Parts: sequence; structure tokens; C-alpha cells
Amino acid sequence: MYRRALAAGRKLVGIDHHDTSTSRSGDKLGVRKRGQNKRDKAENMARPALAGREKALGRGNADDLGSVHELGVALHKQGKCDEAELMYRRALEGREKALGKDHRDTLWSVSELGAALHDQGKYDEAEIMHRRALEGREKALGRDHPDTILSVSELGVVLHDQEKYDEAEIMHRRALKGREKALGKDHPDTLWSVNELGVVLHDQEKYDEAEIMHRRALEGREKALGKDHPDTLRSINNLGATLHSQEKYNEAEIMHRRALEGREKALGKDHPDTLRSINNLGATLHSQKKHDEAEIMHRRALKGREKALGKDHPDTLRSINNLGATLHGQKKHDEAESMHRRALEGREKALGKDHPDTLLSINDLGVALHDQEKYNEAEIMHRRALEGREKALGKDHRDTLSSINNLGAALHGQEKYNEAEIMHRRALEGKEKALGKDHPDTLRSINSLGAMLHSQKKHDEAESMHRRALEGREKALGKDHPDTLLSINDLGVALHDQEKYNEAEIMHRRALEGREKALGKDHPDTLRSINNLGATLHSQKKYDEAEIMHRRALEGREKALGKDHPDTLRSINNLGATLHGQKKHDEAESMHRRALEGREKALGKDHPDTLLSINDLGVALHGQEKYNEAEIMHRRALEGREKALGKDHRDTLQSTNNLACLLQNQTNHGEAETTRRDAAEGSEKELRRGDPDILPNSAGTGGKPYNQKEYEEQDIASALHCPDIQVSVESPAVMLHDQSQHGQEEIMYRRALTAMVKALGPDYADTLDTMNLLGETLLDLKKYHEAEAMIRRAVVGRERTLGLVHRDTLLSVNNLGVALCNQKKHYEAEVMYRYASVSAEKTLGSYHQDALLCVYNLACALHKQNKYHEAEMTHWRALAGREETLGPGNQHTLRSITKLASILHDQRKYGAAEVMYRRAATETAKALGVGHRLSVKSGHSLAMFLQSPASSASGVVSWPR
Repeated sequence: MYRRALAAGRKLVGIDHHDTSTSRSGDKLGVRKRGQNKRDKAENMARPALAGREKALGRGNADDLGSVHELGVALHKQGKCDEAELMYRRALEGREKALGKDHRDTLWSVSELGAALHDQGKYDEAEIMHRRALEGREKALGRDHPDTILSVSELGVVLHDQEKYDEAEIMHRRALKGREKALGKDHPDTLWSVNELGVVLHDQEKYDEAEIMHRRALEGREKALGKDHPDTLRSINNLGATLHSQEKYNEAEIMHRRALEGREKALGKDHPDTLRSINNLGATLHSQKKHDEAEIMHRRALKGREKALGKDHPDTLRSINNLGATLHGQKKHDEAESMHRRALEGREKALGKDHPDTLLSINDLGVALHDQEKYNEAEIMHRRALEGREKALGKDHRDTLSSINNLGAALHGQEKYNEAEIMHRRALEGKEKALGKDHPDTLRSINSLGAMLHSQKKHDEAESMHRRALEGREKALGKDHPDTLLSINDLGVALHDQEKYNEAEIMHRRALEGREKALGKDHPDTLRSINNLGATLHSQKKYDEAEIMHRRALEGREKALGKDHPDTLRSINNLGATLHGQKKHDEAESMHRRALEGREKALGKDHPDTLLSINDLGVALHGQEKYNEAEIMHRRALEGREKALGKDHRDTLQSTNNLACLLQNQTNHGEAETTRRDAAEGSEKELRRGDPDILPNSAGTGGKPYNQKEYEEQDIASALHCPDIQVSVESPAVMLHDQSQHGQEEIMYRRALTAMVKALGPDYADTLDTMNLLGETLLDLKKYHEAEAMIRRAVVGRERTLGLVHRDTLLSVNNLGVALCNQKKHYEAEVMYRYASVSAEKTLGSYHQDALLCVYNLACALHKQNKYHEAEMTHWRALAGREETLGPGNQHTLRSITKLASILHDQRKYGAAEVMYRRAATETAKALGVGHRLSVKSGHSLAMFLQSPASSASGVVSWPR
């Protein structure tokens, strides 16, 4: 005699939002699946039989106990588990007394009582019963008896449902081995054990082994039972779930469609197993981002479950939750939130506030709120989910760690960076301990922590995290896995924001190539990589290539997402910025107007992205000298940002600065200086708060971090868009510099430097920028000794923070050379210029204009020391490079010609000197006009040379600001 199959639901797909279930079949008794009428009939027959026996023989008779047991079976079949439990306990008590604890019938009652307890979710009690049955059967019947093996199998089931996976696996392997030996490899009960072993392997994430088991079960069941048997269809479903968890979505979809078709035919459209297959197919379609098809499936599953099971059934609530997830994937945020609230309300009522499914709904509602930028509400949900999961599941459970991570993301969205970092570090530590350093979830937390550090401008640490995540993902998942490609992308963003543009470009090209191959040319992630590559090319001023990328991203997004999608509008805005960089002002204006119109319609007039487009349109109009229109835009952007973000927000201060720039160009110096001072005061206020978010950010993230989307997008800032608010702090000083008011300029820079050192520390990149600018101002004031001290501070700080060969470090080294040269410390200046020129050529290339500036200054320092021959050769190098890079009419090229004429003159090479003087005069007049000051100066130098061999002084220049 065989006993009935147990039914237990469990997650097979490793996705929080979706649930696939497996029902246990296999072990036979008169407890196979039957119509409800047959179950009722069985109960109706058992009750009179029991009553008759009790009347004839009295209670406690052996036959009476058999009837009690059979009534329990009949009740159990109908799902009346609590009533069945009472009958089983009554039969067990009587049999123990009449037959003894080790009698086979007594042990059968123990086993059935364990099954009834299991089906009520009383797993601890069920485990005790099944262990007792197993121990008794081993003693009475032997290890290999079918009843003993049945107890092994049932104990494996209850251990599984307690998530004691290692013990469950041991039991199922033992049951399988015993059944193979006793019944053969193709017996239905053997195949049932194969299936159960596949399930427990799946839940241990041993997907490859699980797949082998499910394929074996499917093949055996097709042969033994037929293609349309419910158990065969169950194996198809379970194989689909395992393929899903391996991210083999195409194969998983085929399996779930096949299971659905078979179940519709065999069981009907409204059968719970059919509805389960509809749900699972929806889950797989969702994972393929086929959201429209997934929505159809989940709506169908929901409708069927509401009708068959009722609105408050756990499976109905699961469908509501899954539909919410799919709507979320379609960015139908309001509807998604509504579904998750409905699922949560139902689960709290049906399951209780602390049930894992209730906590899952709280988590998913938090996710939906987060993606609507309702960060405060999201934080409340994630704190609630975390508290519940810690209590119900423990601090180290995967779901608990997921809630810690999600809370970190919500805090990140509110710019509570310190708290967010604590959460992300806690999630990472927990996952390393629970899952191992190379587990995909651990690597996901490493990536999230990298994003968090990136937002805090801790660029070195962020880069380190992203490199670690990338290395781990390449090893664990392969070079072409979407998560690996995400890490490549995020590392590219981190490198970009450190101005390591060459390395960033390499990463973005690699991410793009991988995503095109793995996901296709029109996939949103591929289009994101195209956008990010365009942003990095833009930052390198490779505008033509950047334009190609942004046009390609725009075309793809219009096709894939529609003309009004936020990502499409971002591409329009970025294309406008690149056109602006190419000085294609009319086209840039057209793009920014289009982006603004779309964002007003899609996002509203006060959305930050809309206000960004208003700002950028103002920039484009400014570039065309349409000052009145530009002023309207900048005032509108400023008013909107003050209202939406506050007066001291970095974007508000940016608009203040841009308006000041515009007023300056309109020669409205009074209002311009007042406006700039307002920006400075606001920035200083933020600096006193110690808020790192006011610091420069050369490329925005295009969204808040969530579920590994920490900074997928890079937005381009137009010229004058000035994303760094440090400029706002210093901009009054910049204006004073333009007006040659260097004394007041010094005051402003000292003021900014004091605030930055206090708020950020002396070695922060932007503190060092201000230190360098103050040094240059002191040079302008001819306070060379003070300038030398300030610039040395900048050099030491930048070497420590950025490295010896970083462009900004070399900038300060060059400026230190200028300060030394002006104090007649020519040899020390020469040492500085040699170091700067060699390093700049190595880092930037021999023909980079910054490297050529260092070569030029080195030549001037050599000239001052009367090292004529070397000075001449070095000036020839600078001239050749500048002609190649900047062109013959550039002012720097013309300056090199003049200096070369001077050094030739000092060596008494009068013929060659005359050629250079004439060339300087002719080319300067041609390039700049006869009345330009450099043309007048070159003409005067030529005249003086022709009158007498008098020499002209050589000099040096500072690195351009």
C-alpha cells in the first residue's frame, strides 16, 4: 500500500516578485487526485461505517480504529486538515494502546498525522512525527522497505519546507537510491524522488544539478506516464523554473508554454495548476522584459484565481503582487503602487503582518515608491520590511540582507549618504558571510557600495569596488553576462568622473560591444552604453564622434521607447549639448527646445529634468548672443529650482551662476556681481554644512540608484551649464579677475579655500583646485613668494590625492615653475618644467596643448639661464607641435614664433632671427588683424630688430585657467 502525495508550494524562480510552485505526486494510495464529489462520497461512506462499528463493537476496537483512520484519510483528501488531524490523533492513541508503539498500523497513523500537520504548516511537529515513523519503520521493517523509504521521502519534504536544505538533500538522495534499487529507475515513485531531489537542489541554487534531475524526471515520466500526465506536466514546469533561475529565459519560456498548453488540455483553463503555469509564463516573460505579454499573463492568472480561489487566497494575492511587478517594469508606477498596496493589505489580513509574503509585499511597495522618487515613504517601507525580516528570518537571511540593501538605496535617494553607506557595507558584510565573496548577490552589493561611494565623491574607493565587482563577475558569470557588462559600464562612469577619459572610453566601448552581442542593438542597456560612450567622447572634446553616438542613441530610443520617454528626452538633451560644443548653436537650440517641450509634457513644469532643459536652452541661446531670450530662460530655471529644490541646492546655485554669466556678458556688472555673490553665499552655506553633493560632477547619473541601476546614464553638461558649484563659490573671483581686480579676487579665493578646508579637508580635489587658483591669483599680484608656498601646497596635495602624473598635478607643477621663474630661481623652475613636460607628454601625448605649454615654458627657463642651444631646440619642438595641434594662426603658435626669433637673435643668428620676426609680424596681422595688440607688438619687435640688434626679453606663461 502506498500513501497519498503531499502538496507544498515553494519558490522555484529566484525572483522576489514571482513564485512558481511544485505539487508532490507519486506515492499512491486511494488518495490520488479525484473530483470533489468522490471525496465527499468517501467521507459519507466512512462516517456511517465508523458509527456502525462503534455501536456494534464499542470505541477502541481495532476495526473501530481502522475506521477512524480511514475517516481521517477522507477528511485529509478534502483539505480538512484540522479535522483529519483529530482523527489521526484518535487512531494513533488507540493503536498505541491496543497494538503497541512499533506496530505497522501505529506507525502508519504516525506518518499520516505528520502529513496532516505538514499540510497545516506545523512543520516542527510534522518533523517529529516523520522522524518517529522513520525510526520505527527502520526498526520494524528494515532500511529498504517501501514504507521506510516513504518516511525518508516525507521527512525530506518537511525538512525542505523548513529550509533545512542540506538535510533534505540527504533524505531525498537516500529515498532515490532506495527506490532505484527496489523499484527500478523508471518507476513513477523513483521519478517522484528524482523530481524532489531536483527541487531541493534548485533551492540550494545548484541549478546545473537540478536541471539534470528535472530533465531525467521529465524524460522518465513522458515514457512511463505519457506527455499529458499531470506529473509529466509538473516536470515540464519545474524544468522551466530551473532554466529560468539559470537565466535561460528562451528555453524556460518554451517549457512554460508547453506546460500551460498541456494543463489547459488535461485539467481545464481554470484549474489551479493551469493558473500556476500562466503565472510562471508571465514571470519568464517579465524577466525577458516582454512586459506587455507578461502583463496579459498575470492579468489572466489573477482573474482565474479570483474566480477559482477567491480574492483573499494566497495564490490570488501572489498574482496581484506579480502584476504589480510587471506594471513596475513597464514604468506604470501609479498602477504598480496600487497593486502592491492591494497585495499588502490582503496579505496582512490573510497571513498576518509578519508572514514572509507580507514582508515581500512591503519590500515591493518600497521598491515601487522608490522608483517614483518617493524616497521618504520608501524608507518607511524598507525599514518595516527589514525589522520584520530580522525578526522572522534572522539577521543573515538573504531576504533580510536584501532589505538592508534596499534601505541603503532609499537613503541614497534622499542624499543621506553616510547612513546609506552604513547600510550597503552591512549588506555586503552579511552577504560575504552568508553567501561567500563570489556569490552574485555579494557582487551586486559590492557594485551598489561602489555607487554609494561614487555619490560621496570617494572616487578611488568607488573605482576599487567596481573593479572588484567586475573581477568577481567575470570569474563567476563570464565576460558577456549582463551583470558583468553592468560592472564594466559602472567602472566606466567612475573613471569618467575622475577625468580618466581614455580608460573610461575603453570601458564604455567594451560594455557597448558586449551588450550589442548579448542583448541586441536596440536593447535599453545597449542604448545606455551608446549614450555613455557619447558622454565620454564629449568630455574629451571628440564632438564629431560624440554626435554620432548621441544620434544613434536617440534613434534607437525613439524606436524602442517612444518619442516622449524620459531616456529619449535625455538623448535629445545630450545631443543638444554636443551640438553646442561644436558651436552648432541653431541645431543645439532646436534640440533643447524639443527636450524641454517633451519634458514639460511628460514630467511637468517643475520636474528637475524639465528645469535642466530650461537651463540648457538658456545656455544655447546665450551662445548665439540672444541675451534677452537667454535671460528669460535662466530666470525661469532659477525661479523653478528655488521653488522645487531650495535656494541652496547645487542646481539652484548653478542657475544663479549662469544668470550672473549672462548679466556679465550684457555688461550689467552690478547685478551680475550681486547674483554671483548670492551664489557664493549659498555655496559657502552648503560647505559649512559639510555636504559633499555641492562638489563638481562632470557627468550626472541620470537617475537614482536602485537594483543595480546606480548610475547607468551619463548626462552631458553644456558649456556655461557649469555642473560644479565650486565655480559658483569662486565666480565672483573670476569676474574680479576679468576686471583685473586681483586684490578682491584674492580675498574671494581665500574665503572659498577656508570654507573648503573646513568642510572637506585639505586634500579634497576641489579644495586643491581652489588652492591652485589662489596661487595663480597671487602670481597675477606678483606676490611670488606667497604664490610659491600656495602652489607647493597644491602640488603636494594633488600628488597624494590624484597621483604624480595626473593632469591637475602637472598643472600645479607648471605653475610652481612660473612662481620660481619670476623669483629668478631659473634652475629650480627648469626642474619643474622638465618634470611637467616629460610627464605631460607621457600622459597626454607629445602634441597635447598642455604638454606643449610645458615644453614652451621649459624653453623660456633655459633661455633665462643662457642655455641658448637647448633653448632653441626646445622652442622648435614647441613651435612644431603647436602648428600641428593648434594651427598656424593660433596665438600660442604665434607666441612661439616670436620667442624663437628672440633666442635666435641672442645667439647672433641675425638672418634666421629676421626671418622669424617677419613671419611673426605677417602671420599675426593675417590671423588677428592689423590692430590687434599682438600684431602691434610683433610689428614693433620687427621694427626694433631692423633698427638695431637689440634683444627682447624671454618670459613664461601660466597654464590657462
